[in-house]
Amino acid sequence: MISNYLDTFGKENVLVLSHEEILSDPKKEMQVLFNFLEIDSNFVPSNIHKKTSPSIIPRFQILEDLRVKLFVLFHRYFPFGITFIRRYRIAEVYRTFNDSNKQLKFSSQSLELLNRYYKEDQKKVFNLLIEDDE
Repeated sequence: MISNYLDTFGKENVLVLSHEEILSDPKKEMQVLFNFLEIDSNFVPSNIHKKTSPSIIPRFQILEDLRVKLFVLFHRYFPFGITFIRRYRIAEVYRTFNDSNKQLKFSSQSLELLNRYYKEDQKKVFNLLIEDDE
């Protein structure tokens, strides 16, 4: 949990950012991060709005299963193959081909269930983050 990081490094050395806020305003959150790291907060990366690791819902599940098995095989027996795959952006080509263009959406019922389930954890994190600010 976050408290372990706070205990180990001290609150002044830990920055917690909200995933939702990063998605809604990446430029602002990048500036918060850069300020925290004490580097030029006016710098804006050219790829700030690019999804670097987008998830997909596969168009062809059999291709996805094959991709996972090949990755394990390459990782275990041909680690240099992973470098080749990354260098030639084969994963991006695969994603483009096998993406069904469907967005995974949660029903409001599912979101409510998740919020209820994690409510106490969210309170703990919130309290940890604000207790020293008061």
